This record gives sequence, C-alpha cells and structure tokens, in this order.
Amino acid sequence: MESPDLSALFRFLETLDHEVQGRESQVPPPEVCSRVTRFIEGDLAAAERAALLEELRNGPPGWIGWFAEQIKAGRAASGNPEPTPP
Repeated sequence: MESPDLSALFRFLETLDHEVQGRESQVPPPEVCSRVTRFIEGDLAAAERAALLEELRNGPPGWIGWFAEQIKAGRAASGNPEPTPP
C-alpha cells in the first residue's frame, strides 16, 4: 500500500515529466565541438564567435549546458577557475 504523501509526490512529478524530458547533456556534432574548443582557446574571430553562439542558442537545449561545462573545464585547465571582474 502506498503512502498518501508518496502518491501526491508521484502525481506532482508526473506533471513535470514534460518539463525535464530531453534536458540531459547533449554533445553537439564534432564540427561544433571543434569550434567550441577554438572559442575557449580564443582562436575564433568575432563573426565566428557570434555564429557559434547563435548556433548553440538555436540547437537542442542540452547544448547550452554542455557548452557551459566546457567553459568551466577550460577555465579550470587554465588555472583561472573564476572569471576576472572587469
């Protein structure tokens, strides 16, 4: 027999199911990954940076999370884990 509290929790979680499906980390295609690496290394011109960011913005939602993780990893690898304030 299920607890009434758990039943309510399960019903609530089922209502959120559509909100969380497909939100797992998704890796972009290799050519996008290559440009992200160049972006992190500072090797993309301004127009290429803008195009890459637009492509990431318009891609699957998981790409943005993946991109953020790549940026964090790049900062950690460079010895600068936190952005420098302006």
